[in-house]
Amino acid sequence: MYKMYTKIYNFMYKMYTKIIDTSCQVVRPQLPKLVSAGSSPVAHSIMTPWPRSFERGRMILVVISATREAQSGGIMESKLNCMSCGTTACEYTDREEPGFCAQGAISSALHDEAQRLYALPENHVIMQAAAMVSEETSNSTRVQDTIKFANLIGATHIGIASCTIMLRETRILAKLLEQAGFCVETVGCKLESNRRADLDLEPPARGGEGGVVCNPIMQALLLNEAKTDLNILMGICVGHDALFCKYSDAPVTTFATKDFLAGNNPCAVLYTAHSCYKKKLAQTVEEWHASGPVTG
Repeated sequence: MYKMYTKIYNFMYKMYTKIIDTSCQVVRPQLPKLVSAGSSPVAHSIMTPWPRSFERGRMILVVISATREAQSGGIMESKLNCMSCGTTACEYTDREEPGFCAQGAISSALHDEAQRLYALPENHVIMQAAAMVSEETSNSTRVQDTIKFANLIGATHIGIASCTIMLRETRILAKLLEQAGFCVETVGCKLESNRRADLDLEPPARGGEGGVVCNPIMQALLLNEAKTDLNILMGICVGHDALFCKYSDAPVTTFATKDFLAGNNPCAVLYTAHSCYKKKLAQTVEEWHASGPVTG
Protein backbone atom coordinates (compact mmCIF):
# COMPACT_ATOMS: atom_id res chain seq x y z
CA MET A 1 0.00 0.00 0.00
CA TYR A 2 2.83 2.41 0.87
CA LYS A 3 4.56 1.76 -2.47
CA MET A 4 1.34 2.59 -4.31
CA TYR A 5 0.88 5.85 -2.38
CA THR A 6 4.51 6.77 -3.04
CA LYS A 7 4.15 6.28 -6.79
CA ILE A 8 0.91 8.28 -6.85
CA TYR A 9 2.40 11.16 -4.87
CA ASN A 10 5.54 11.37 -7.00
CA PHE A 11 3.46 11.21 -10.19
CA MET A 12 1.32 14.11 -8.95
CA TYR A 13 4.46 16.02 -8.03
CA LYS A 14 5.75 15.70 -11.60
CA MET A 15 2.39 16.76 -13.04
CA TYR A 16 2.23 19.71 -10.66
CA THR A 17 5.67 21.00 -11.62
CA LYS A 18 4.82 20.61 -15.31
CA ILE A 19 1.60 22.61 -14.88
CA ILE A 20 3.40 25.39 -13.04
CA ASP A 21 6.23 25.55 -15.58
CA THR A 22 4.05 25.55 -18.69
CA SER A 23 0.96 27.45 -17.53
CA CYS A 24 1.87 29.81 -14.74
CA GLN A 25 5.43 30.67 -15.74
CA VAL A 26 6.43 31.66 -12.24
CA VAL A 27 8.98 30.33 -9.79
CA ARG A 28 7.18 27.48 -8.11
CA PRO A 29 7.33 26.66 -4.40
CA GLN A 30 9.19 23.38 -4.04
CA LEU A 31 6.91 20.58 -2.91
CA PRO A 32 8.46 17.78 -0.86
CA LYS A 33 9.18 14.62 -2.82
CA LEU A 34 8.68 11.32 -1.11
CA VAL A 35 11.55 8.95 -0.72
CA SER A 36 11.65 6.05 -3.10
CA ALA A 37 9.28 3.15 -2.63
CA GLY A 38 10.55 0.73 -0.04
CA SER A 39 12.08 3.35 2.24
CA SER A 40 10.49 4.57 5.43
CA PRO A 41 7.55 6.94 4.88
CA VAL A 42 8.21 10.63 5.47
CA ALA A 43 5.00 12.27 4.27
CA HIS A 44 2.07 12.97 6.57
CA SER A 45 -0.29 11.94 3.78
CA ILE A 46 1.25 8.46 3.85
CA MET A 47 1.30 8.13 7.60
CA THR A 48 -2.35 9.03 8.13
CA PRO A 49 -5.52 8.06 6.25
CA TRP A 50 -6.18 11.34 4.40
CA PRO A 51 -9.06 11.32 1.92
CA ARG A 52 -7.86 10.29 -1.53
CA SER A 53 -8.60 13.78 -2.83
CA PHE A 54 -6.35 15.51 -0.28
CA GLU A 55 -3.14 15.65 -2.31
CA ARG A 56 -5.05 16.51 -5.47
CA GLY A 57 -6.85 19.32 -3.70
CA ARG A 58 -3.60 20.66 -2.31
CA MET A 59 -2.06 20.70 -5.77
CA ILE A 60 -5.06 22.59 -7.14
CA LEU A 61 -4.82 25.20 -4.40
CA VAL A 62 -1.12 25.77 -5.03
CA VAL A 63 -1.72 26.06 -8.79
CA ILE A 64 -4.49 28.62 -8.21
CA SER A 65 -2.20 30.57 -5.88
CA ALA A 66 0.63 30.54 -8.42
CA THR A 67 -1.72 31.57 -11.22
CA ARG A 68 -2.98 34.48 -9.17
CA GLU A 69 0.60 35.48 -8.45
CA ALA A 70 1.44 35.47 -12.17
CA GLN A 71 -1.61 37.57 -13.01
CA SER A 72 -0.79 40.11 -10.34
CA GLY A 73 2.82 40.56 -11.45
CA GLY A 74 4.25 38.71 -8.47
CA ILE A 75 2.75 41.07 -5.90
CA MET A 76 0.98 38.24 -4.07
CA GLU A 77 3.96 35.91 -3.77
CA SER A 78 3.65 33.95 -0.55
CA LYS A 79 6.55 33.47 1.84
CA LEU A 80 4.96 31.01 4.26
CA ASN A 81 3.84 27.77 2.62
CA CYS A 82 3.05 25.19 5.32
CA MET A 83 0.14 23.88 3.24
CA SER A 84 2.61 22.21 0.86
CA CYS A 85 4.44 20.34 3.61
CA GLY A 86 4.39 16.56 3.44
CA THR A 87 6.46 15.80 6.52
CA THR A 88 5.12 18.04 9.33
CA ALA A 89 8.57 17.80 10.88
CA CYS A 90 7.55 20.49 13.35
CA GLU A 91 5.20 17.94 14.95
CA TYR A 92 7.12 14.75 14.16
CA THR A 93 10.63 15.85 15.06
CA ASP A 94 12.31 12.68 13.80
CA ARG A 95 11.45 13.71 10.22
CA GLU A 96 13.35 16.02 7.93
CA GLU A 97 12.13 19.56 7.28
CA PRO A 98 11.40 20.48 3.64
CA GLY A 99 13.55 23.21 2.12
CA PHE A 100 10.71 25.74 2.25
CA CYS A 101 9.82 25.08 5.91
CA ALA A 102 8.33 28.14 7.59
CA GLN A 103 10.50 27.48 10.63
CA GLY A 104 13.35 28.93 8.61
CA ALA A 105 11.60 32.30 8.83
CA ILE A 106 11.71 32.29 12.63
CA SER A 107 14.57 34.55 13.69
CA SER A 108 16.03 34.51 17.17
CA ALA A 109 14.29 37.84 17.79
CA LEU A 110 10.90 36.39 16.83
CA HIS A 111 11.53 33.34 18.99
CA ASP A 112 12.44 35.47 21.98
CA GLU A 113 9.38 37.68 21.48
CA ALA A 114 7.04 34.68 21.35
CA GLN A 115 8.61 33.25 24.50
CA ARG A 116 8.24 36.61 26.24
CA LEU A 117 4.55 36.79 25.34
CA TYR A 118 3.90 33.20 26.42
CA ALA A 119 5.48 34.02 29.78
CA LEU A 120 2.99 36.81 30.48
CA PRO A 121 0.67 35.58 33.26
CA GLU A 122 -2.56 36.04 31.28
CA ASN A 123 -1.14 34.11 28.31
CA HIS A 124 0.51 31.41 30.42
CA VAL A 125 -2.82 30.59 32.08
CA ILE A 126 -4.52 30.19 28.70
CA MET A 127 -1.72 28.04 27.25
CA GLN A 128 -1.64 25.81 30.32
CA ALA A 129 -5.41 25.34 30.21
CA ALA A 130 -5.38 24.69 26.46
CA ALA A 131 -2.62 22.11 26.89
CA MET A 132 -4.66 20.25 29.49
CA VAL A 133 -7.82 20.36 27.39
CA SER A 134 -6.04 19.21 24.24
CA GLU A 135 -4.82 16.08 25.99
CA GLU A 136 -8.38 14.74 25.97
CA THR A 137 -9.85 16.54 22.96
CA SER A 138 -9.86 13.41 20.76
CA ASN A 139 -12.43 11.92 23.13
CA SER A 140 -14.27 15.10 24.03
CA THR A 141 -16.88 17.32 22.36
CA ARG A 142 -16.47 21.03 21.69
CA VAL A 143 -19.01 21.75 24.44
CA GLN A 144 -17.00 19.73 26.94
CA ASP A 145 -13.74 21.35 25.83
CA THR A 146 -15.25 24.81 26.26
CA ILE A 147 -16.53 24.06 29.76
CA LYS A 148 -13.19 22.54 30.80
CA PHE A 149 -11.20 25.43 29.34
CA ALA A 150 -13.35 28.08 31.01
CA ASN A 151 -13.02 26.33 34.35
CA LEU A 152 -9.24 25.90 34.04
CA ILE A 153 -8.61 29.60 33.33
CA GLY A 154 -10.74 30.51 36.34
CA ALA A 155 -13.58 32.09 34.36
CA THR A 156 -16.89 32.49 36.15
CA HIS A 157 -18.57 35.05 33.89
CA ILE A 158 -18.97 34.04 30.23
CA GLY A 159 -20.28 36.03 27.28
CA ILE A 160 -21.74 34.60 24.09
CA ALA A 161 -21.79 36.79 20.98
CA SER A 162 -24.41 35.13 18.82
CA CYS A 163 -25.85 35.46 15.36
CA THR A 164 -29.59 35.98 15.73
CA ILE A 165 -30.16 33.00 13.42
CA MET A 166 -28.36 30.79 15.94
CA LEU A 167 -30.12 31.96 19.09
CA ARG A 168 -31.62 28.49 19.55
CA GLU A 169 -28.14 26.97 19.71
CA THR A 170 -27.07 29.81 21.99
CA ARG A 171 -29.88 29.03 24.42
CA ILE A 172 -28.83 25.38 24.60
CA LEU A 173 -25.17 26.24 25.14
CA ALA A 174 -25.98 28.92 27.72
CA LYS A 175 -28.13 26.44 29.65
CA LEU A 176 -25.32 23.91 29.73
CA LEU A 177 -22.84 26.54 30.89
CA GLU A 178 -25.22 27.69 33.61
CA GLN A 179 -25.66 24.10 34.76
CA ALA A 180 -21.87 23.94 35.02
CA GLY A 181 -21.95 26.94 37.37
CA PHE A 182 -21.12 29.85 35.05
CA CYS A 183 -22.91 33.17 34.82
CA VAL A 184 -23.73 33.70 31.14
CA GLU A 185 -24.35 36.91 29.18
CA THR A 186 -25.70 36.65 25.63
CA VAL A 187 -25.75 39.40 22.99
CA GLY A 188 -27.28 39.11 19.52
CA CYS A 189 -25.71 40.55 16.40
CA LYS A 190 -28.51 42.90 15.31
CA LEU A 191 -28.40 45.27 18.29
CA GLU A 192 -29.43 48.88 17.52
CA SER A 193 -31.09 47.76 14.24
CA ASN A 194 -28.56 49.59 12.09
CA ARG A 195 -29.04 49.86 8.34
CA ARG A 196 -26.13 50.23 5.96
CA ALA A 197 -26.59 53.96 5.70
CA ASP A 198 -26.26 54.31 9.48
CA LEU A 199 -22.68 53.01 9.25
CA ASP A 200 -21.85 54.76 5.98
CA LEU A 201 -21.75 51.46 4.09
CA GLU A 202 -22.45 51.07 0.39
CA PRO A 203 -26.07 50.10 -0.40
CA PRO A 204 -26.85 46.54 -1.54
CA ALA A 205 -26.16 45.77 -5.21
CA ARG A 206 -29.83 44.91 -5.69
CA GLY A 207 -30.88 48.34 -4.45
CA GLY A 208 -32.87 49.49 -1.46
CA GLU A 209 -31.58 50.00 2.05
CA GLY A 210 -31.06 46.33 2.74
CA GLY A 211 -31.74 44.49 5.96
CA VAL A 212 -30.49 45.24 9.44
CA VAL A 213 -26.71 44.85 9.58
CA CYS A 214 -24.71 43.15 12.29
CA ASN A 215 -23.13 45.15 15.11
CA PRO A 216 -20.08 43.17 16.31
CA ILE A 217 -18.30 46.12 17.91
CA MET A 218 -21.34 46.84 20.08
CA GLN A 219 -21.51 43.17 21.03
CA ALA A 220 -17.90 43.39 22.22
CA LEU A 221 -18.44 46.69 24.04
CA LEU A 222 -21.49 45.38 25.90
CA LEU A 223 -19.63 42.27 27.04
CA ASN A 224 -16.72 44.50 28.06
CA GLU A 225 -19.14 46.53 30.18
CA ALA A 226 -20.40 43.28 31.72
CA LYS A 227 -16.76 42.40 32.53
CA THR A 228 -16.91 38.85 31.18
CA ASP A 229 -13.91 36.58 31.72
CA LEU A 230 -14.28 34.68 28.45
CA ASN A 231 -16.30 35.36 25.30
CA ILE A 232 -17.63 32.74 22.89
CA LEU A 233 -18.46 33.30 19.23
CA MET A 234 -21.62 31.60 17.98
CA GLY A 235 -22.07 31.85 14.21
CA ILE A 236 -20.81 35.42 13.77
CA CYS A 237 -20.33 36.39 10.10
CA VAL A 238 -16.92 36.39 8.42
CA GLY A 239 -15.40 39.82 9.03
CA HIS A 240 -17.73 40.65 11.88
CA ASP A 241 -15.95 38.02 13.95
CA ALA A 242 -12.66 39.83 13.24
CA LEU A 243 -14.05 43.11 14.56
CA PHE A 244 -15.49 41.42 17.64
CA CYS A 245 -12.14 39.83 18.48
CA LYS A 246 -10.39 43.15 17.89
CA TYR A 247 -12.50 45.01 20.46
CA SER A 248 -13.18 42.28 23.03
CA ASP A 249 -11.34 42.81 26.31
CA ALA A 250 -11.77 39.16 27.32
CA PRO A 251 -10.14 36.29 25.43
CA VAL A 252 -12.33 34.91 22.63
CA THR A 253 -12.95 31.33 21.56
CA THR A 254 -15.10 30.12 18.68
CA PHE A 255 -17.81 27.57 19.33
CA ALA A 256 -19.55 27.48 15.96
CA THR A 257 -19.05 29.01 12.52
CA LYS A 258 -22.00 29.81 10.30
CA ASP A 259 -22.37 28.35 6.81
CA PHE A 260 -25.91 28.34 5.45
CA LEU A 261 -25.22 26.02 2.53
CA ALA A 262 -23.13 23.50 4.44
CA GLY A 263 -25.19 23.17 7.62
CA ASN A 264 -22.71 25.28 9.63
CA ASN A 265 -19.87 22.95 8.65
CA PRO A 266 -17.50 24.98 6.41
CA CYS A 267 -15.09 22.07 6.04
CA ALA A 268 -17.77 20.13 4.16
CA VAL A 269 -17.07 22.45 1.23
CA LEU A 270 -13.35 21.68 1.40
CA TYR A 271 -14.03 17.94 1.45
CA THR A 272 -16.16 18.27 -1.70
CA ALA A 273 -14.22 21.07 -3.44
CA HIS A 274 -13.43 18.68 -6.30
CA SER A 275 -17.02 17.48 -6.72
CA CYS A 276 -20.22 19.02 -5.34
CA TYR A 277 -18.86 22.53 -4.85
CA LYS A 278 -16.36 22.55 -7.72
CA LYS A 279 -18.41 24.78 -10.04
CA LYS A 280 -19.52 27.16 -7.29
CA LEU A 281 -15.95 27.68 -6.05
CA ALA A 282 -14.62 28.10 -9.59
CA GLN A 283 -17.27 30.75 -10.21
CA THR A 284 -16.14 32.67 -7.13
CA VAL A 285 -12.50 32.56 -8.28
CA GLU A 286 -13.51 33.79 -11.75
CA GLU A 287 -15.54 36.63 -10.27
CA TRP A 288 -12.57 37.65 -8.14
CA HIS A 289 -10.31 37.82 -11.19
CA ALA A 290 -12.95 39.74 -13.16
CA SER A 291 -13.45 42.40 -10.51
CA GLY A 292 -9.95 42.49 -9.09
CA PRO A 293 -9.07 43.00 -5.42
CA VAL A 294 -10.74 45.76 -3.43
CA THR A 295 -8.17 48.51 -2.93
CA GLY A 296 -10.04 51.27 -1.17
